[in-house]
Amino acid sequence: MKKKNIQFSVTTEMVMRGTYWILMKFNADKFHRGLDSAKRDKFGGYLERWMNKIFENQFFETFLNNYEKKYLVINDELIYKDKKKKTAPDVLGLETEGELIPFGIYKEKWEHFKEMPKIEIKTFRKDHNIATTNATQTADYYIFLETDLDDDYLKTIFDKSFYENKNYEKIFKNWEKLKEKFGESSNLFKEISKPENKLKNYTVKLLSIMTHNEWVKLSKISKGSTKKKGEKQTASEKPFYFVDIEVNDHKNHYARKNTILFTNFTLGMKNLEDLNFFDQKIKEEEKKFLMPVFKNVDDQNSNGLIANITGSSNSSIYFSIDKNFKINSKEYDKGKYKLSFKKFDRTANFDEHCALKDNVVLFDEREKLIEHFDSIISKNIKVN
Repeated sequence: MKKKNIQFSVTTEMVMRGTYWILMKFNADKFHRGLDSAKRDKFGGYLERWMNKIFENQFFETFLNNYEKKYLVINDELIYKDKKKKTAPDVLGLETEGELIPFGIYKEKWEHFKEMPKIEIKTFRKDHNIATTNATQTADYYIFLETDLDDDYLKTIFDKSFYENKNYEKIFKNWEKLKEKFGESSNLFKEISKPENKLKNYTVKLLSIMTHNEWVKLSKISKGSTKKKGEKQTASEKPFYFVDIEVNDHKNHYARKNTILFTNFTLGMKNLEDLNFFDQKIKEEEKKFLMPVFKNVDDQNSNGLIANITGSSNSSIYFSIDKNFKINSKEYDKGKYKLSFKKFDRTANFDEHCALKDNVVLFDEREKLIEHFDSIISKNIKVN
């Protein structure tokens, strides 16, 4: 069953309101203020790090309107004195007919009520390949959003005076003087367009709403770096993630174990759904692969495929298969193929669940969340 396209445009008002809230948080954030000057962000960097927060209200409004719901979601817009004690999920409750239905209560820490859903919202750029969640940040539902925004989208918060011709004319006049002495360099732009207060890309869309069990089943844990007495002991795990598949019709492709990537790698029949290889040479490290979702065309109940692994290189795996198959719903004929991978260059000091962002779309269970909300509203009406 095809899902509704839940998408909305990012407006100037939305960005302005979000920027205002982030500035309030910036001014109150004692943890941020306590950092030494070498580590501390100015407001510009802080703003960019928190900007995804501004999309949450509009997402839920758009989402619930698409299902013709009259109730509202209460997002966590509280500002905390100590972010380490911020233990509430991203959604604090529902509102119906002016009445708040909380999902929990703050005492010394957040206490979540039984049967109320814990919801976390994760937003990723369109050019991101990997979806991640902190392994310690568990929820009943994970909402995955994707932003398609111009890199300079924050320019919309400037008023009209910023874009007046006088600014451009002053700069252009100065360039004219400088060109007399320095204008012959091939490294200089001869023309630069004036900034305009408009965007080409300015949308946010829902990718998927996944339950905890489905997300844990789909993703793989990538361990964070460890330190001892302030010194790094082990680096963060960097899994390899799928980027492309192509027909491998070259006779002289790699057909050997690669001594750099797969010291303990054995060729032969493997399940393409769960490719993990144990490497004895590189400190007994396990090589992890974030794979696309494979399915047999003839057997819709199977989530894995057995193929003959015929070789590998530093970033590729070669295989042959004697049956048709699907990758993320796209069908491929039986034959010989090459899978290409890139290393996910992460530096986190905490464990993360990781999966291909394209995969989460295949496990969308948004209806379960709507049903859960409806049930809460119905029970609350009966009680009152």
